[in-house]
Amino acid sequence: MNGYKANLRAVLASRLHLMILGLFLLITIPLIPGHASFEANGQRLLGQRSNVGFIDTEIVMSRMPEFQGIQQQLDQLESNWASELTVLEEELQLLKEEYDAREILYTDEVKAQKLAEIDQKQAIVDGFLETKFGPDGEYFTRQRELMQPLQRTIHDAIKIIAEEEGYNLVLDRAQQIGLIYAEPEFDITQLVLIELGIEEEQNRVF
Repeated sequence: MNGYKANLRAVLASRLHLMILGLFLLITIPLIPGHASFEANGQRLLGQRSNVGFIDTEIVMSRMPEFQGIQQQLDQLESNWASELTVLEEELQLLKEEYDAREILYTDEVKAQKLAEIDQKQAIVDGFLETKFGPDGEYFTRQRELMQPLQRTIHDAIKIIAEEEGYNLVLDRAQQIGLIYAEPEFDITQLVLIELGIEEEQNRVF
């Protein structure tokens, strides 16, 4: 069971990470004038060093107290539901062990009945997993609800800094896609942290 819980936590953490990165991939596009022609504009802007900035959204997110609170709430949800799941799986295991131990004594009718009980309990376990932790489950629904205000706050801070510094395009270094090298002077991570009101001593991330 411990291995299962570790795998579940890894999946949840991975999905949260992808959710964060997916957001910042989307929010950079509106900073480009005429962003419907993103590919053409992107090629033009990448050739104009002064118009291109970059940010590490993982650093920004990790420095925000609100994010830590969100993660704590999600961890509590995961812990509570994992405990419920443990009970259900223990009940399922007991049914299986009882069947294996007494199968030779069962009539065909009793065997069918016991196997039906096992199948029913398995369906309950599977349904619980899907309802709580599936792609459209309660965990990720709650995650989206909690993250949206924080995402909007970061989006607005990036937009303010981009406009102040004259950047038409802001790339996300955390995505590690297409950003092989960038000069530090174009890194707006610190500026966004300051815009968000995060203390300077917390910002020494390089």
